[in-house]
Amino acid sequence: MKVGQNIRGHAGDRSLSQPFNTNFLNNSNLKSPQKAEVSASVNVHKEEALRRMMSPILVNLSKKEDGTISFDKRSYSQEEVLAMRESDLEGMDINWASLELRLTNRNASASSTDNIANDLDYLASQYVQFSQRIKQSYPGEEQADQFQKLETIIGTQIEEYAESFSTIIGGFLENNGVSGEQTALKASVLSQFQQRKEQYQTFVEQNENFAGIRGTADEWLLADNQFMAEQLRHAYAKENVEGQDKENKGYGMEDLAAVGILAKETRNVGYNSRQLGYNKHKSEEEFGVELGLTAMKFSLLTDTYDISDSVKTKLGTAFDTFIDKQNQKAEEYIINRRNDPFTRDKESYAVGWDNRLVSEIVSSMAGSLGENDFNAAFKQVVNTAMQSYAGKTQDEQTDSLSRYHPYHNTWNTANYIGDWNRFVERLSGGNGRDDIKVSNHLSFSTVDLSI
Repeated sequence: MKVGQNIRGHAGDRSLSQPFNTNFLNNSNLKSPQKAEVSASVNVHKEEALRRMMSPILVNLSKKEDGTISFDKRSYSQEEVLAMRESDLEGMDINWASLELRLTNRNASASSTDNIANDLDYLASQYVQFSQRIKQSYPGEEQADQFQKLETIIGTQIEEYAESFSTIIGGFLENNGVSGEQTALKASVLSQFQQRKEQYQTFVEQNENFAGIRGTADEWLLADNQFMAEQLRHAYAKENVEGQDKENKGYGMEDLAAVGILAKETRNVGYNSRQLGYNKHKSEEEFGVELGLTAMKFSLLTDTYDISDSVKTKLGTAFDTFIDKQNQKAEEYIINRRNDPFTRDKESYAVGWDNRLVSEIVSSMAGSLGENDFNAAFKQVVNTAMQSYAGKTQDEQTDSLSRYHPYHNTWNTANYIGDWNRFVERLSGGNGRDDIKVSNHLSFSTVDLSI
């Protein structure tokens, strides 16, 4: 039976209590701050803005005949910055270099696919904020030139981002039984960015003083695009503006976020791991726990996000295939080692891999999420697996196997529990969910493996 089917079979019709806030488009994945926290955060952002405004800017760059670069350096004093008002923005040059520098850290990578919603949110807010600055600072033809520059910088960035994200995620799906998704993924990323940009633009038109600084001594902050883009994101989230996807046949924002998280969370699991020195000698019991925690993540992910039916089907296929492949690779590893003429100790690989045991552990762990007392159910499954492992270290048929030798045991050092609790925090945005976190007193060293 497929893992996805087992997950639903164990959980039944009972949905997880206390559902997460899942609208990443309005940053509700962030913990709701108290007033004192908001004030402190704004003050920190103001200090950072002041530092940026006082930093020297290179202007009038030119290349001499001897190949050297000449330039002028311009900077404002603290007094000059604090004295700026909105009327001073007209004719004040925009520092495009600072935007380009910040965008270098906003490219999609295999280790950041889980951050796509926040990345698109960031890029859209930057676009809209710089649009506002251009309207304030440049008239006529010069304004058109500046808009073209903005379109080039952000347009190039979002095009590269969409291409990279779709290649990574399309490859993940392709490797796990779902083919031909790269084009749809790229088109959906571009579409979601456009939608978000339009939503921010509408919000700004209806809330010109969204940062609350016009007509105050803090008007100088209007000149700091990074601060204003931050305030735009926060103001939009605070107003709880509906950001529903337009109807489309591709991936919605929550679809993209979910598949990005799944790809990230499976990246270093089992034989898919890119971690240096990954232990391929894991027993069926430990491997089952590792894959079981991944199945729990998948179950929680699909219950948390409002994923479209078509994408949910694709994710289910990809995840089931992923689990099957991991089991198959573990089995092949044992066979290959046994048949390798350079393997001296054939007895260490004499017994074949027990796929059924791994699948049972995976299904039971995923099913623990549907129990009223999650911690009790989870610990029972894990303790049973640990006891099974301990028993095999003493069984004459298995104690000589490589995967049951103390030298290869990683249960005492693998931070499986910390990784699960981190994932819960990530999806809940810090808003509790202690009911499905594993209490710290569960330790994988509680079983005496030297019995």
